[in-house]
Amino acid sequence: MKTAVSMQKIITAIAEKHTLDLTASESHLRLEQPGFMPLVIEKIGQHLVSVAHYYTQEGDLMADPEIVYFTGYEEWVPTQITQAPWGCWDAAELSSEGTAIKSFNPQKQADLAAFSNDWVENISAQHWLDAKPVI
Repeated sequence: MKTAVSMQKIITAIAEKHTLDLTASESHLRLEQPGFMPLVIEKIGQHLVSVAHYYTQEGDLMADPEIVYFTGYEEWVPTQITQAPWGCWDAAELSSEGTAIKSFNPQKQADLAAFSNDWVENISAQHWLDAKPVI
């Protein structure tokens, strides 16, 4: 499986700066900067972290993109992407307990990891580490 160490590092740094507890069962941080869609980081499960940009279209919140990372291993593994208007697809399936990756599609998962690595370059270049949280 391909991992997303660069994304893990920057999201962990952002979380630490804003005291977002990525070990909690649920937590949420929304950052905004002029000229960019908000960046939202959420702990959505025992070993799941969602990183997303969102915009509103006709009253609906749209992800562009949202990637879910499995955090139960030493290095984060991207497992799912949602991107408007194309929808959502899974690259990996978790065990019933949610504590391990049970199966994955090697090509989809590698593509998702590559996309994640490109996206983290944008997150870094756009200075999200310095952004202010929305309360």
